Amino acid sequence: MMKNDAPATGSDPKPLHAPAAARWREIGRLAAVCAVATLLVLVGISAYFNVIYATHGPEPTGTPTPAPPTGTPTPSPIPTPTPPWVRSFTLADLPAGPETLVFTEDGTRAAALKDGVVTVLDTATGKTVETLTEPAPITSCYLMVDQSILVYFYMDATDHTLKVSTYNFVTSLHYVRQTVPFPAGTTLKLTDYSKGMSFVVYQTATTGGSSTTYDLGWLNTSSHVRYTSIHHAMVRMLATNLIFHIYSESPAHALYQGSTQVTGLGGHPVQLFGIDAVDNAYAVSLSDHRTVYVVKGNAVSRTFQLPSPDYQALFTDKTTVYAAYDGYVLDLLATKTSRLDVPTGLVFVAASGRQVYLKDAAGTYYVFDMPFE
Repeated sequence: MMKNDAPATGSDPKPLHAPAAARWREIGRLAAVCAVATLLVLVGISAYFNVIYATHGPEPTGTPTPAPPTGTPTPSPIPTPTPPWVRSFTLADLPAGPETLVFTEDGTRAAALKDGVVTVLDTATGKTVETLTEPAPITSCYLMVDQSILVYFYMDATDHTLKVSTYNFVTSLHYVRQTVPFPAGTTLKLTDYSKGMSFVVYQTATTGGSSTTYDLGWLNTSSHVRYTSIHHAMVRMLATNLIFHIYSESPAHALYQGSTQVTGLGGHPVQLFGIDAVDNAYAVSLSDHRTVYVVKGNAVSRTFQLPSPDYQALFTDKTTVYAAYDGYVLDLLATKTSRLDVPTGLVFVAASGRQVYLKDAAGTYYVFDMPFE
């Protein structure tokens, strides 16, 4: 007899494909969710761009048009004009009415002589750097040729000597270079110097009775040679052979080279105002205040005319002659006259190399470069 394999009654078996169908139903639900989410994102993006469009309008195409200005327009700044001067400064500690005022070649220092005292100033700050005082009043001071050393003089009544002292602007060292004896009662009137430290031209005045005589000489170690009746003097020493070229004026404004009167002046009184590096002396006529005599040796080599007698100052440097007028300065020996225009109302003060120092009524100093040809 065979065994009965039929299933038990009362059961509902699942079909064999039921798991696959469930998975497909799950995938369908996920796809529907993704579709709805995507639709919502697209709707949001569309709404965003609609708002942007409604607020700002379409994106501009081509060259953008600048927005019209609102409020008060701001004017463009006007460029500041470049002044004609190199720099300007004031000297707060400068004594009022200095008898002598000189500037170093680099323009960083000034030295002023007033009432027997030399004040050294810093031009950048206007303040005093050093005050030079001696046992007796300093009578005069000059710059050496290299313009870094100041030479100054005083008469020492205790031993009746002329003291020749120097001050170095770079190192601030100063000391007596020479001591030269003089008779008691001699007072120093004018000094000048040449290229050598030991060669100094001086002038003394000795009052006798109702008249005053002037003596001029030079120093070499402790010796001196004198000329009488000298009114004003300038000197240039040739460095090669130590020959002195001394030009001086008599009280009548006649010009002398050494003790020999200069010829070619036509009897006109003149005033000596400079000597250049090649020993040409320059004197201006006191008759017309326009004729300038160029003197070589003991004779006039040539003359030239100033454009106007109304000059503020005449001065020389190593190679040329300058004339300062109100509003301009002329280089008179250039092949083509070189002119520097300056503001009117400025007064010539000094010259150092190719730089000119002018001052206004308020006491401000202006430095100008003389133009080259």
